[in-house]
Amino acid sequence: MSDGGGAGEEKKKKKKKKKKKKKKKKKKKKKKEEERRRRGGEKRRRRRRRRRRTRNRRVRRRNRRVRRVRRRVRRRVRRRVRRRVRRRSVRRKKKKRKKASCI
Repeated sequence: MSDGGGAGEEKKKKKKKKKKKKKKKKKKKKKKEEERRRRGGEKRRRRRRRRRRTRNRRVRRRNRRVRRVRRRVRRRVRRRVRRRVRRRSVRRKKKKRKKASCI
């Protein structure tokens, strides 16, 4: 019998999802001028990290663009090939007709 939860059968209890705890935002302390000057190097380091992330994004965007362009080129080439095939077949048909009318 299938576990359809019919009459007289016990239903399986659903597992409760655990709630994620919200992280508390740290309050920024106001720094004095001297402290700010001293900790300038750390900010620069942080900026570098951010740059790395943007580079990844840039690379992904470039890849997407390249893919799109390649797809477009492929389609264009396919269309050209199809046209060539069609033209050839049309020309052959015309030649056959001319020969038939000459006899």
